[in-house]
Amino acid sequence: ATWPAPGDAPQTFTIQVLDVNDPPEFVVPRRVVGFEGMPFSLRVVFNVTGGPAEPQPEGLNYSVSVADPGLFEQQPTLLAGGVLQFTPKPFVFGETLAAITVQDSQGT
Repeated sequence: ATWPAPGDAPQTFTIQVLDVNDPPEFVVPRRVVGFEGMPFSLRVVFNVTGGPAEPQPEGLNYSVSVADPGLFEQQPTLLAGGVLQFTPKPFVFGETLAAITVQDSQGT
């Protein structure tokens, strides 16, 4: 069988493909400054969106990694809401690159 059947008038319709499950987008500061030996805690992840299909993503998981973990007595962690916490080692100073990842409940 073929569709449409021979002799039938063709019918048209629209197919719409929606954007779903985009990875979250967010803003972080270009530099964060802490002081040796002193605990640090500050919100650093702002304006989290999930794209047009999900403007307010739910179930977010935050993670951070650093290139030089030797600078820290307490390694950097990201809490819910994008709060960065760490404690630099006493008498140790320098800088390191940090990478922040935000994933939604669907893993993107």
